[in-house]
Amino acid sequence: MNAKEWKSLRIYHKITHTENLLPSDWLKSDRINNTAVWRLANAFNLENNLPQEYTTIAERKDFYKWANAEVEKQGHQVVWFKMVHFISSKLYTMETFPNVIFVNKKMMTYANSCSESVFENSFPEINTLFKSTAILNGETGLQWDKAILYKEQYVWVNAIINNIDSHSLKKMGNILKGKCLYGIFIPKAIRFTGDLTNKDMRYEYALNTLRGYFENTNR
Repeated sequence: MNAKEWKSLRIYHKITHTENLLPSDWLKSDRINNTAVWRLANAFNLENNLPQEYTTIAERKDFYKWANAEVEKQGHQVVWFKMVHFISSKLYTMETFPNVIFVNKKMMTYANSCSESVFENSFPEINTLFKSTAILNGETGLQWDKAILYKEQYVWVNAIINNIDSHSLKKMGNILKGKCLYGIFIPKAIRFTGDLTNKDMRYEYALNTLRGYFENTNR
């Protein structure tokens, strides 16, 4: 049975017929409260390349939060984790009530696919960073961010975005540009004004606008 988040130990016992959680498992309360069980499960899953065990945006969002705390503890000065945590947080907000009423369901399916693709493909990159004996700061931290952002926009999400239907693409663009009610999701300073289907524009936006916004902040 695949590892996953469990609602309670009672449910875990009932389904698995075992007493103790596997190293890759955690309870929902562990994730929400950032317990040792959650932190150890993240480390285990990262070491064993098990990104598929995180099945929701909420789980990926909190993994990024944990990962950011870990790389900061190691002394790395990379910004990407703050960026993807922010984006995942906004996606989570949009898929929960009452905001979900105003969001196109098909668009959210595409957004979730992008989130999943980035998460799964980034695991080896994150694991390598965690194992690095060299501390990435200043220029080396910037180069790491550049490299992963390039893969993110040119490889991991490009095919998905190119296949989004025009209606969903327009909705997604309106959200990123903060139009009308969507302004509540995206701060004015980081609203996207380019063509979402243009990977060069997406990369420049991610590197220069988003990264600049989150660099040296606690956002």
